[in-house]
Amino acid sequence: MAQDKPEFAILQDYNGIADRIVTKYPELFHHIDVKQIRCFSITNKDRKPEKRPYDVQGVPLPIRLDCPYSWYVIVYGREWAEYTEKQKNLIILLSLMHVGDEPGEVVKPDTQEFACILDHMGRKPWEKDDIKDVLKDHVDFVKSD
Repeated sequence: MAQDKPEFAILQDYNGIADRIVTKYPELFHHIDVKQIRCFSITNKDRKPEKRPYDVQGVPLPIRLDCPYSWYVIVYGREWAEYTEKQKNLIILLSLMHVGDEPGEVVKPDTQEFACILDHMGRKPWEKDDIKDVLKDHVDFVKSD
């Protein structure tokens, strides 16, 4: 049986929230220009339980020469619509953790790079009811060396 190809729509609110997160946490995100990130939602498919609620993909050369974006973030639209504001803010923060120092570079989620999130929120924090709002609450993230 042939599977449906994913259908995509631009997620309009991503960049505004991402910009606020980058401004609030310069110690983590000083290297990020949010204008180089485009977020899409998959509108016709649901996320498989074993997958994260977001994916970050780098735009490789030579494609980047004709494209204004260095990274694409992909979320699942139906699930995104059901998230609370706190969950959306957290997922955007987590996606920004994957944006590397060089255009198109994607940081893989290893324990050392993501220790500042794990220390404060544990694994799969988007599934928890009692998460802090990373924009409204003070979260003292310290990136591991």
